[in-house]
Amino acid sequence: EVLREEGIRATVQMVLGERCALSASSGLINAAPDEGSRRFLATQTLDEARHVEIFTQRLFDLGVKKSDLE
Repeated sequence: EVLREEGIRATVQMVLGERCALSASSGLINAAPDEGSRRFLATQTLDEARHVEIFTQRLFDLGVKKSDLE
């Protein structure tokens, strides 16, 4: 049980970090100076969204309910 709780704590921190990175990269797309930069930030945004999905699924695997995530 202790390991499960520690796993949840660590994973929640990762989800929060990835959500911040997702918001930051998506928010910068329109401010990018050129098309290459916009494409890079769009790709980064997609990567961060995948990370959020993966870590969120890990929380579900650890028994966290969807209603407890928000």
